[in-house]
Amino acid sequence: MKDNMIRFVVVGPDEIPIREAPFKSEQAARDAIAAFAKRFALQGYYRDANGEAISVEDIPSRCRIEPV
Repeated sequence: MKDNMIRFVVVGPDEIPIREAPFKSEQAARDAIAAFAKRFALQGYYRDANGEAISVEDIPSRCRIEPV
């Protein structure tokens, strides 16, 4: 039987997914963005592949959720 459920991918600031497997719900994807940002709290920023330092507060706005 074919699985027709919509899955969600979180694309991070570097334009690549933050994890390999898609999320089963949009809420899970939103929670993953918050957890992704939290990983950089001690450091205070996320440095992208171009060398730009993105503040922890701005990480969520630099991520996007895409249905797959």
